[in-house]
Amino acid sequence: MGTWVIGDVHGCYDEFIEMVNRIEKLDKSPTFILIGDIEDRGPKSREMMDWAVENVTDNGKFQMVLGNHEDNNITSFESALDIIERYGENKESAIVDRYLYSRYNLEEEFVGVTLAEFEKYIDFFKSLPLYKEIQIKGKKYIIAHAWYSEMKDRRTIINFRDVKKGQQRVGYRQMNGEILIHGHTPTIMEHCTQFNAEAGKIWDKGKSVNIDCGLAYRVTLPEHPMCKYGNLAAYRLEDRRVLYLYE
Repeated sequence: MGTWVIGDVHGCYDEFIEMVNRIEKLDKSPTFILIGDIEDRGPKSREMMDWAVENVTDNGKFQMVLGNHEDNNITSFESALDIIERYGENKESAIVDRYLYSRYNLEEEFVGVTLAEFEKYIDFFKSLPLYKEIQIKGKKYIIAHAWYSEMKDRRTIINFRDVKKGQQRVGYRQMNGEILIHGHTPTIMEHCTQFNAEAGKIWDKGKSVNIDCGLAYRVTLPEHPMCKYGNLAAYRLEDRRVLYLYE
């Protein structure tokens, strides 16, 4: 009955399902918490989003926190509604790929879909918490997409990076001895490896643990020297066991 936190999936639906199946074979009645950024970059964002709408609940078997890519979709959708209202259109006829902001071609999967049809995803994203606090075996964990702070501000939680290329790393400031589990910055990147993180592996920094191992880069750019190390990781809170899709 383990609690497994899964790193950034980014539209790699098949790989995600394979990871879930593996965990269900070794762990009776597991709980899954997705770290956010389930879409963009990978080849099957729409399938991943459909799965999440149908399966993710606040305290059920599958749970999730909001990622910056989902938040970008919320912002783009709301901007689109402002535009169509200004020019007399309506969301039942407005086509989503005219308005959906994405740096990673997410809109290509929604060609011909109206804003009204896309709204179910936005409603789902809006329902997601910014973070989760979990107590397991006397240990407190905070699950957030990017970072966490006493201010609990949205931008920090979904966008902050504790590492930047060529700059000093920011250590996590604990408030009550908790461990922060986050993603957002793939460990295949020099942002992380410059501090001796192992490319494509979970980076346990003691007070915080980065579980984004860059899966989508491996799936979409396997020939790239950096991307070939991309992986999907799952982290069990009860004993801090790590499972990788690619061992």
